[in-house]
Amino acid sequence: MRNRLLSALAICLLTGGAWAGEIIQVKPLDFGVVALRNNDNIYNYQINPDGSRKYDPNIVVIEQGHPAEFLLSGFQAGSYLHITTSLPESANSLSHGGNAGSRFTIKQLNVKPWVRTNAKGEARVWVGATLATSGEGHYLDAKYDNPHITLQITH
Repeated sequence: MRNRLLSALAICLLTGGAWAGEIIQVKPLDFGVVALRNNDNIYNYQINPDGSRKYDPNIVVIEQGHPAEFLLSGFQAGSYLHITTSLPESANSLSHGGNAGSRFTIKQLNVKPWVRTNAKGEARVWVGATLATSGEGHYLDAKYDNPHITLQITH
């Protein structure tokens, strides 16, 4: 059972000053291709903002994934930006789009809370996440995705 796990990130920009910035998604959050030895318990797969990974031995990583990457631009040079993420509880599962098979759940989003812009008023942000299996049922060989994560920037 091989599963492609992707999560596109919806983007929300909240600015607290006169500088209106722009957020460009460079890479979507991608958990890669994984297989489960069995689904008899809830197992976690974590991708950190720095690209490091931690996962249970029952999860077999076939293709490495990566955190989401965003380019923030149009901000004042040298300013600190506060980064927060949110995931509505009703939108925290990764589905392959059909009714059969189990779903993955995003338990937590991982992001550094602050970033400082460079001399051009730009900064890069990486967002990771912790994914959990259902602990029951089976997964279909399919692409699982969820477009409902929100990234918020304030300064």
